[in-house]
Amino acid sequence: MTSVAERRARFAAQTSETIASQLGDGFKRVPPRRGWTTRAVWFERKDELLAVVGEQEGSATDTVLAHALSLAQGRPLRLVLPQQWAYPTRFRQPWLTADIGIWVHSRGKLLQQPPKLTKQESRDAAGECETSRPYRLGPHATQWVRELTEWATAHEDLVEAHRRNLRGWSCNGQRVLTIEGKQKVKIRAGIDAKDAPATLHEIDAPLTSTTFKAIQNEVAVGIGQAHGKEFGKFEEHHMQGQLRRYPNALLLEEPLLREVPAWRPAGGQTEPRRGRGFIDLAGIDGAGDIVVVETKLDSDEMLILQGLDYWVWATREDNATWLRDRLYASPTAATNLLFAIGGKDGKAPKIGKYERSHLEVLAPEIPWRIAKISQWNGANVPQVQMLPPSTPPQPD
Repeated sequence: MTSVAERRARFAAQTSETIASQLGDGFKRVPPRRGWTTRAVWFERKDELLAVVGEQEGSATDTVLAHALSLAQGRPLRLVLPQQWAYPTRFRQPWLTADIGIWVHSRGKLLQQPPKLTKQESRDAAGECETSRPYRLGPHATQWVRELTEWATAHEDLVEAHRRNLRGWSCNGQRVLTIEGKQKVKIRAGIDAKDAPATLHEIDAPLTSTTFKAIQNEVAVGIGQAHGKEFGKFEEHHMQGQLRRYPNALLLEEPLLREVPAWRPAGGQTEPRRGRGFIDLAGIDGAGDIVVVETKLDSDEMLILQGLDYWVWATREDNATWLRDRLYASPTAATNLLFAIGGKDGKAPKIGKYERSHLEVLAPEIPWRIAKISQWNGANVPQVQMLPPSTPPQPD
């Protein structure tokens, strides 16, 4: 079986120029350059930039838009994408003011140009809201583990990490305690690593003091491992947990929701196709408006586009109503977008070329803002530099 790298090289050598020529005369191939992603083959014609992407890139196809917006430097941008992986780029196109043309191909042949989606069509296709609430234990199970859940909720090193199928608590972005079950309760204590699984306790009666003490000790070991980063850093999740503890650092009020289930556009044979995603944080500001928060550590090529995906989802009418209900917001509350960029290891964030070039082409009706986060990995309130609305950061 050939590797992706081999298929990429073959596409660049044998197919890309054939596809580019079907778009018209005059496109000249750009030789490999530092900083130009090899996920696309690049061409130029007068003041146009063309990216041709092969099917071997699969779900990574949509990252080419992120690179192209930065490389185009205001020039008209032409993208030729594999048919089954073009939808995420087409979903974002109406919300960008850049001159973007999108074509699709299959097996080396340029197909009919797909129609450009309208903003409303993009929003309608964003996907529905979550109908289920975070997992709740059965009435008997609740009583059996009440002391444990109260201990975990009050623990200064733990933050909630509940999902639809379990109750959970994490430290530094790593789950160290989960509880699930109705009639028989399963409790996993400690970090559930591949080579060192968490300890499983199964009960069908109230926790004994001996088991409760054992679970506390196992969670304490997990907390120590999380602080020591023995199984990875998980720094972004850690920063999210700290920001949720101190919402006022982001000029937000309680309640601040974390990992709000949503949908993002995805590639595939049928359109629209969606993949499950999670909004990092969502809250309300001092004016009573909803704020969707997308977090990243340092510069990231997909930060702005991923935040855009979630903002479009959150402004679909039924989803906006659902979010307002969850946040106790007014029915007329607007929805804003906040990019919270932290530095690795709690340092000042490094912000690069992608963020600025992408922010410059966001549709003007999208209200956005940048927060630069540092010192988020200590016990105190994270340090936040909030830039004025619609003010792009200076690249570092």
